[in-house]
Amino acid sequence: MRFVTIKLKPLEPLMLRGSGEFDPSSRGVYSYASSVTLPRPSTILGALVSVLLARGEHIVYCLNVDGWKDLLEKCYIEIFNRFGVAAIRGPYIIKYNKLFVPLMLRKKMWLLDYYQAKYLLFEAYGDVIEKFFFKNATEVEKTVAILRLIEGDIEKYLVKYLVKPSSISFTGIHLKSRGVGKTVREGYIYTANFVSYPIDVEIAFVLVLKNSSKILENLSDISAVKLGGEERVAKIQVEHSSRDDTVLNIIQSIEEAKYAILVSPMPLISSMKQIKFLGEYSTIGHGFSLAKKRRKPISPSIREGSIIKIDLDRHKISVEEAFLYGIYSVLGLSNDNYYKFVGRIGYGSFIPLV
Repeated sequence: MRFVTIKLKPLEPLMLRGSGEFDPSSRGVYSYASSVTLPRPSTILGALVSVLLARGEHIVYCLNVDGWKDLLEKCYIEIFNRFGVAAIRGPYIIKYNKLFVPLMLRKKMWLLDYYQAKYLLFEAYGDVIEKFFFKNATEVEKTVAILRLIEGDIEKYLVKYLVKPSSISFTGIHLKSRGVGKTVREGYIYTANFVSYPIDVEIAFVLVLKNSSKILENLSDISAVKLGGEERVAKIQVEHSSRDDTVLNIIQSIEEAKYAILVSPMPLISSMKQIKFLGEYSTIGHGFSLAKKRRKPISPSIREGSIIKIDLDRHKISVEEAFLYGIYSVLGLSNDNYYKFVGRIGYGSFIPLV
């Protein structure tokens, strides 16, 4: 396998859609749209597919699928196999070549410098994680109180170690042409909250490629891509990577880890009670299909920023498996084809914490 890092620098505010439909009609399905903070694997997949289509690649089989599992196997995985892509990992937030990780505390997400996150959770408050995962309900209640203290420390002392995307709101109306002028279409008004990243921040994904891969032929001279909804533009840079790179080097430390932090959601077929995590379990959307003109399915998932307890004595894995299937391999779930597929397209991407 070989590795290629794709760095995206947003040139304008982004609409990274979460779950839920959006309709500009004030009497329609939903007249308010809000972007999630981090792009999800379906977003980068949409950007790559758009590039391939613009280059004349025929991917018509994606139009004939029905259902999320069908879309995974007959569209996304077929594209991966055709272009020699073994997996996608990410997103990774990079600022001045430093890695920032999402941290979900009491339903609020922070983007904190990786090494500061490790220090905060396992040195400054070294017993918090152990109490949460291994003690009784009373101890869990105490841990929630300690999480408030952690949030306070982040706000007071670690501000310079944070990436702080801002939210930008737009209100729009629907115009229609009438002769030489335009008039407002009655009942069509909407509000949209976009996410805006600081100018010095890059969003990175790692492509894990087979030696026979030809995907780079389509990316070599691309300078910008459409990213997310509303056709927002991001600058793209493709870099040949080595395992000495910051992100890849950290992932390789998985063999020494007891915990991992999710950088992308972990969709689940059903509630997995044996998975121990500190964070948020909720429903996520897998994006919107422009070809089908409808929303893709939603899935119960452990959210990005959640901390997962891992047991490598129970589930022996190789570093290669971690790159291919993400957290699913670490938890011993990658024997299931569904988890293999969602793992390969980027869901369940993680960073080892200890």
